[in-house]
Amino acid sequence: MGRLSAFAVTACAPGVPVVLPVEVITAQTVAFLALVTASPSGRVEGAAAADATLLRVVDE
Repeated sequence: MGRLSAFAVTACAPGVPVVLPVEVITAQTVAFLALVTASPSGRVEGAAAADATLLRVVDE
């Protein structure tokens, strides 16, 4: 948390970006992604791990 995202991270469905490149990753974002991946039909695109426990960040 508090780091800059290197890629867009999208919750599917509906496919709307939750975080965009160089946007600060917040606790609220992490909590939402955890809810999405816990859902039987939820998935996250753009994260470094399928369960969204790892996100790609900008090397500062």
